[in-house]
Amino acid sequence: MIRINMTVALIAVLALAGCMTTTAEAPIPSYAGVEREYVQWNGKTWRVYENDAAGRILVTPNKEGIGSSGLSGNSAPKVMRLAAQRYFYESGRDCEVGSDTLLSESAYEFPYSCEASTKSKRYCVLEKECQDFAARAYTVDRSFVGGRSENMRLSSNYATITRHPSEELLLVAMTKYPNFGVRDDDFVDIAKSYLRQHARGCSLGREKHHVDYATRVYSVSCS
Repeated sequence: MIRINMTVALIAVLALAGCMTTTAEAPIPSYAGVEREYVQWNGKTWRVYENDAAGRILVTPNKEGIGSSGLSGNSAPKVMRLAAQRYFYESGRDCEVGSDTLLSESAYEFPYSCEASTKSKRYCVLEKECQDFAARAYTVDRSFVGGRSENMRLSSNYATITRHPSEELLLVAMTKYPNFGVRDDDFVDIAKSYLRQHARGCSLGREKHHVDYATRVYSVSCS
């Protein structure tokens, strides 16, 4: 009886090991051997497989199936493209993500291209942010340190807006927005709303720096 129980236990362990190996594999054979990464975006976790040799990236929900991510078939590629952009942002690369290709029910592939510079500029407001960006080898712009920050909401968009100590620039960092992403007009509208509430007599100028898909810097002129 003891020998039988040990055999059953061994089979169970081997079966479990087989399951662990399966879950670690890429969902698409062409990505076999590509290291799996995770990225947090908009309150969800996504699996990311970057094939840098081919210049392509595969994104899937952390749980199996599109339904588990709360997405519809129409919104899924847009959201996964933004998750891919977030992945590159967190890795400190300035990359452009192209159009999607559906490879399976819940796996989308995107071509991408990156700027030659390995790290791009990041603006910090708090010293902790500055240290974090520096530790990740970004070029750090500390000019907004000491500026006044306000949390703003306009429709479904939330942002932290910081006014430069010289009062001639605004740093607009979107913190929450719809699954389909944020438009150029959304940045402009929420920045103008900030000026109406906190800087009357000032008007929004042109975009000075498109930092990434969720962060912009604008000029400001005041009478």
